[in-house]
Amino acid sequence: MAGWYRAHLLPWLILAISLFITYLAWKDAQHDAAQVLKTRFDYQVHEIAGDIDKRMKTYEQVMRGVDGLFAHADTVRRKEFRDYIARLQLKESYPGIQSVRFVPIVRRAEKDRHIAAIRKEGLPAYTIWPETQNGIYAPVVYAEPDDERNRQVFGYDMLSDLEYPRPGDSGIGLRHLAMEQARDSGNITISGKIRLVFETDKDKQVGFVMFLPVYRHDAPHGTVAERRANIIGWICSVFRVGDLMTGILGERTGEIDIEIYDGEEVSDKTVMYDANPLVQHQNPRFRSFKRTSIAGHTWTIGIHSLPEFDARLNKEKPRTVAAIGIGASLFITLFVWLLIFSRTRALQASRVIKQELVERQQAEQALRASEKRFRYIFDYSKVGMNLIGPDYKYLKINRAFSEMTGYSENELLAHDFKKITHPDDIEMNSMWANKLLAGEIEHFNMQKKFIRKNGSILHGDLTVSAMRDENGKLMYGIAIIQDITERVEAQKKLLMLSRAVENSPATVVITDPNGTIEYVNKKFTAITGYSFEEAIGQNPRMLNSGKQSADFYAQLWKTILAGNEWHGEMCNRRKSGELYFEQVSISPVMDEQGTINNFVAVKEDITDKKKTEETIWRQANFDTLTGLPNRRMFRERLEQEIRKSNRSSIPIALMFIDLDHFKEINDSLGHDIGDILLIEASRRIADCVRATDIVARLGGDEFTVLLVEVEDVASVERIAQSIIEKLAASFQLKEEVAYVSASIGITLYPNDADTIEGLFKNADQAMYVAKEQGRNRHSYFTHALQEAAQIRLRLINDLRGALAADQFMVYFQPIVELATGRIDKMEALIRWNHPERGLVSPAQFIPLAEETGLILEIGDWVFYESMRWVKRWRTLYNPVLQVSVNKSPIQFYKDGDEHAVWLAHLRDIDLSGQGLVIEITEGLLLDSNKSINGALLTLRNSDIQVSIDDFGTGYSSLSYLKKFDIDYLKIDQSFVRHLETDHNDLVLCEAIIVMAHKLGIKVIAEGVETKRQRDMLGIAGCDYAQGYLYSKPIPAEEFEELLKRGLPA
Repeated sequence: MAGWYRAHLLPWLILAISLFITYLAWKDAQHDAAQVLKTRFDYQVHEIAGDIDKRMKTYEQVMRGVDGLFAHADTVRRKEFRDYIARLQLKESYPGIQSVRFVPIVRRAEKDRHIAAIRKEGLPAYTIWPETQNGIYAPVVYAEPDDERNRQVFGYDMLSDLEYPRPGDSGIGLRHLAMEQARDSGNITISGKIRLVFETDKDKQVGFVMFLPVYRHDAPHGTVAERRANIIGWICSVFRVGDLMTGILGERTGEIDIEIYDGEEVSDKTVMYDANPLVQHQNPRFRSFKRTSIAGHTWTIGIHSLPEFDARLNKEKPRTVAAIGIGASLFITLFVWLLIFSRTRALQASRVIKQELVERQQAEQALRASEKRFRYIFDYSKVGMNLIGPDYKYLKINRAFSEMTGYSENELLAHDFKKITHPDDIEMNSMWANKLLAGEIEHFNMQKKFIRKNGSILHGDLTVSAMRDENGKLMYGIAIIQDITERVEAQKKLLMLSRAVENSPATVVITDPNGTIEYVNKKFTAITGYSFEEAIGQNPRMLNSGKQSADFYAQLWKTILAGNEWHGEMCNRRKSGELYFEQVSISPVMDEQGTINNFVAVKEDITDKKKTEETIWRQANFDTLTGLPNRRMFRERLEQEIRKSNRSSIPIALMFIDLDHFKEINDSLGHDIGDILLIEASRRIADCVRATDIVARLGGDEFTVLLVEVEDVASVERIAQSIIEKLAASFQLKEEVAYVSASIGITLYPNDADTIEGLFKNADQAMYVAKEQGRNRHSYFTHALQEAAQIRLRLINDLRGALAADQFMVYFQPIVELATGRIDKMEALIRWNHPERGLVSPAQFIPLAEETGLILEIGDWVFYESMRWVKRWRTLYNPVLQVSVNKSPIQFYKDGDEHAVWLAHLRDIDLSGQGLVIEITEGLLLDSNKSINGALLTLRNSDIQVSIDDFGTGYSSLSYLKKFDIDYLKIDQSFVRHLETDHNDLVLCEAIIVMAHKLGIKVIAEGVETKRQRDMLGIAGCDYAQGYLYSKPIPAEEFEELLKRGLPA
């Protein structure tokens, strides 16, 4: 009876438990859906607060830009103010600003004079209003843009609301208090909620005013007292809150309601803005109040979800979970019920047969009736049945067993059971049969293999029960055989599949419909670090790395719950905390009714593949030496920032940075030292920019910087100057110390160009201008630069063919000994006779020659030409005549063999080294290294003298005069030009001459144009003079005539 109750109650118990689990899953799905919607709401709250804060900071930058007008003068003309504000395009670029104003400080004693001055500017009705007892006024004198509303506020005293509160303001003296706060702090402040002057009833909106103090540009304002003493007025931006918020929030107000409150109090009195004033917030699903500080003033942002937003709640997933759960519960209950009652029926059938056989012995009449029933069951049963005697031979065979084995009844009756039993099972079958015969057992059950007549295997479930006589002797056994061949084959396949899954090189995870893990294979434990026991019963969320968004998982569940497969990549976290990547396929397993019973996830670890891809990607997009983005990556980032700039209307700036003198260091100290310098230079540049900016190396010694969201051009200036200063500091390169500087070209988008190629070209042109202006500086692109760059490019192209076309000439200028008036020296100066441009100044083409490397060929040509002429003139006119040849630093940094070639040429033409003076610059000596020192020593050993050109205009260090054996100093013409009128220049020249003579160095003065200059230099002890007083640079033929006739007295 107890078994009957258990059999009938068990299905109902299982149904109750399944429905309870379904209820928990349904509640969890409801919670997940609500959490997804809340996450979306929280994101909107964060985004709205961020947009308001970002826009207000933009307006602060606008005011600081206006403040720049007052940076160098205390007064700004009305037209300057108007033009500047017009360029800002307030209505299009900064919606919400009603006007930008300038409000000066006017004291009572200055009032009449002030009114008269403003009226002369074209405002005949101007006056200060309202009249107050205060001794200081702050009237509106400038208000832009120029419209009817702004023209009506001229003269309004912004400080007057303390004495004359304005209707509609939320407090007394709000403008006055904000202005005083701005004055004392030196920072931008805003007023509380006010009604703007001349605000009409049409489209009436509340407002506020933003104030920035303006101090005298040449006066201190570091303390409160200094600020109060030196303030000259305020720049004001007047805002209509409704227009401002519409510009910031756009179309967001369709699903959420946004309210702005002045201060921390949330009430009708403090509300400044309500996106949906007609909506009553009875029971919104979500609400948030967020406080933010705007220019030191607190606003409270209230955000409420509207029914349209609440309707986004995903109700389908809970319904689906409920439907699946209920269906699965019913299916499981039915399955258990069928299982229980099918087993019961099988046992009952066996008892019936046994009972009928027993009754056959008890009563003949009952036996005949029982035999009749038995024969019917025996003959027509769907399962195989036979009677087997104590000798193990078959006594009777039913039709089902004959069909199972393929033998006829007579064929089976002629043999014992061993004939059709598989050898593997004979021993086991015999053992159980012997026990049955011996009376040790009354029945047994086993699974065995039969051999069919055709040789195939029949898998059967065999149950044998004993039939005994009154003495307990075995008469026969009743055998029931269930054909389980299909089930066994299925189990084999399942086992094979299970082993394949268990040993699969891919991770396999099987969960129930709720996501609870029911199975993981060995690869799962190897990959994740979790054991089988740790994983079973858990949710795959245990691997969540946080790298995938809620939307990502929502889309995944949506796909698989719809009965579809999902494929994708995931970043998960191992038990150790290490991240890894997987290629994942998730498939739902459904029954015939379409109900999902399980989910199967097959995953492949692609971490190494991702790392390889990352390595390949980095090699393709980053510079291997410095780790900075390369040209390809930089171009992609620049394209992205241009698109962002187009959306936000905030400019970006592009810098090209070239390291001055890097080539010389790289050539002289070696490429490994050059690499160290480049790495350190890249680090210094990166330290100067913001985290959002981008630094890249384009190649060689060229770097580029992309400054994003440039709201203040002054910040570009600061960053450029910081880079220049950082790169100008010394570089410790192993045992060597080196110095470089930076030439920076800057261009702005979209002001200067609207394409990447245009920006690159502009920045490159500006960089070359910085180089031409003396290096160690920055230059902005202008359209004049573009024209100059085109001219420069054409000049470089022409320069490449000038030497072959015989367009160069060597001119000579005499250097005269002041004591004798004799020409003992001359300077060789190159001239370029361009076929179209005529004579091109060396100042134009020499820097280009150095930049392109053509200076090497040109320098050699000047040397050979100069030696040809000095050889002739020493023979004909003056045996001690010397020629000075300028030698570029580029020539020194190149291979030292060049000096050997020059010396060999002197030997070939039989010319002493005393006929040559090499002119170099101070910078070369300061940047000198072992190779340069060796070159100078080689020249000295060959009797060639060395002269320092343009002395006094370069570096301030004089230590090189002591270190190197210098023969001449040439005083720069900038000191000689004003010698007669500027006593300081005379003192400097005298000091240079005395210092040089103390060191055994002779002095040559350049740019001598008058006899008075010559005489003053002679009195000061100068050795030689060079300049137009004696002769301008002239061709060799004319110079020979000068040597013939001598200089005029």
